[in-house]
Amino acid sequence: MKSNRLTSIFKITLCSLFCGLITTGLISPAFSLTTYAEETESIHELDILTTMIEKGYLIADESTQTVKITEKYKTAVLENLSPYEKVTFTDNSIKISPKYQTRANSGVNKFVWTWKGFDVYLDHNICSIISNGGSTAAALATFIPDPTVSKVVAVAIAAASGLISYNDHGKGVIIAFARIPGQTPIPHWISSQ
Repeated sequence: MKSNRLTSIFKITLCSLFCGLITTGLISPAFSLTTYAEETESIHELDILTTMIEKGYLIADESTQTVKITEKYKTAVLENLSPYEKVTFTDNSIKISPKYQTRANSGVNKFVWTWKGFDVYLDHNICSIISNGGSTAAALATFIPDPTVSKVVAVAIAAASGLISYNDHGKGVIIAFARIPGQTPIPHWISSQ
């Protein structure tokens, strides 16, 4: 019991330290954020939730603090879906899974929009690609139709590759991103699925 608590404290401290080092610029992620600067005024000031609302992919209700996916968003996801995948939509989430499952459960790929930001569920296969230095941009393009937003999220996920590898126990991970108005999203919590 005490060991689990210490491990959780260590994970939170390590994640906070790592995100702080990236945010302050003392270390940089594997990809350069400036590559995408020509697509937005300043990539460091990209508010992903606001961008997705402005482009018509999401609807936010401030009175109930809820975020909903629009039909435009659903259509964009369905257009990018492979014939071997199926998609499940809820009010605020998209879950993409293979049409034909194997017996092994290696987690799910899911994107959940929340008022505080968003949660990304990555299965073991994608975690392995990230841990080995591969790109997540293609996988995220199906979940996020706006190319600038998907690239920013891919960079943030790549920056946390060490923590993803540490928390992936063959079941995939969940990464919670905090929305900071006027800033790029920051992963504030990573756990095994």
